[in-house]
Amino acid sequence: MRGTQQQELCFDPPTGGRHPATSFRAAERVKPHVETLREKVFDFIKERGVKGATDDEIQLFLRMHGNTERPRRRELEKEDSIVASGEKRRTGSGCAAKVWVVTDIERESEDDEEHRRTRFGYNDWHDDIGNGETDQCRLPEF
Repeated sequence: MRGTQQQELCFDPPTGGRHPATSFRAAERVKPHVETLREKVFDFIKERGVKGATDDEIQLFLRMHGNTERPRRRELEKEDSIVASGEKRRTGSGCAAKVWVVTDIERESEDDEEHRRTRFGYNDWHDDIGNGETDQCRLPEF
């Protein structure tokens, strides 16, 4: 059943998790809007230029739920429209998150690390991420 449904979808199928039936129903519901949603995500990342955007920033500024945004961003990544810049920024909960940029922007400076660090607005706060320090995420309290 899952293989047949995957072939009919024009976008990344849901992973299903523990509730594949509900995941596929949700995917079918969003299907007519996928192209528009993907374009919104791409346009936002492109608009950010060399600063790029994290998933958290995309979700916040586009007012898009993570379960809608992340698959669209992943589709853009799979088609090589965007790439991870190599930089990270903190999310609202304090976790380190990849910064996504339009592919052409990343290629402009691949060979010039110092130039790239400057272009992406890298500062001391961002330097702490991924340099052996513990990533202290604030987890929601339930």
